Amino acid sequence: ELQPAMADQLSFAPNGRLLVGGGDRITIWDMSSGKIVRRFGRNDDINSMAVFSPQGDILAYGNLYYSKGEYIYRTRLYDVRQNRVVHTLDGTGGKAAFSPDGRIVALGVQGAPVVRMWNVRTGKQLRAFIDWRKVGSPCAVTFSPDGQLVAVGGSALPWTPRSPFPWARPKATSSRAVGGAITLSDARTGRILWMQKVSNMDRVTSVDFSPDGKLLAAGVAWDAKVMVGESLIAVPVDGDGAKVFVGKERYTLVPGKDTIESTGGTIKLSAKIKLVDGRLMVPSGLLDILKSASAPKKARQSAAR
Repeated sequence: ELQPAMADQLSFAPNGRLLVGGGDRITIWDMSSGKIVRRFGRNDDINSMAVFSPQGDILAYGNLYYSKGEYIYRTRLYDVRQNRVVHTLDGTGGKAAFSPDGRIVALGVQGAPVVRMWNVRTGKQLRAFIDWRKVGSPCAVTFSPDGQLVAVGGSALPWTPRSPFPWARPKATSSRAVGGAITLSDARTGRILWMQKVSNMDRVTSVDFSPDGKLLAAGVAWDAKVMVGESLIAVPVDGDGAKVFVGKERYTLVPGKDTIESTGGTIKLSAKIKLVDGRLMVPSGLLDILKSASAPKKARQSAAR
């Protein structure tokens, strides 16, 4: 049992020996005894994020404080062994993401639709950054296990008839965002390699890769689960099923049915779709079935031969 303390964000050290939590202050517990071993930070700050580097030697924690009539975001890099803050990164917010080797930390920037990266050892900002001005407003970031990609999730662009993306071209303008989007970028250059809108409801607030790097999971603010595997994206819709996107094709999956409705017609499945503990359970090979159905007509005929 842990010694009580206020904490709304929790993160284990990689070796499992320490647990850190944000809140009114930063709290670190020793998991073998359950006791608090360190507490630091000002009581009037809001410590909204705390996460260990993959090596466990650096702790990044972000807070929000009030100064001269406005709220300021900042992230601090804390050396666990030396028990001191080694770098303060002003104007940064959101959840920190460390590269797998712990040398780089990626963070959002207050008041700017970009994700920037810093050298953890020197505290210097790197030249590479991820520009989200044509996407929207970033909220979450993570590195792929091999460190070559950076996934970013956030709000899609506000509605505007001049937007370069189809989902943001309504007949009338509005100041509201139009859902959530995710991008994959080159970690070395920051260049966006792939982008997909994944929700019409709200922004993406968290993203994370599977350990083998083949899957990317993203959480939407209204508590939907978005799963990306190869070219498959499933977006749950209000408990009535899910819309599945494969390339440019869209399919609708509904629990209890053994068919999938699509823009091109009805696809028959080998078994019924089930809803178990809030998750859609589908027959094996679904991705291959949808990929085949989504392929151009000539490609399907060629494959059939």
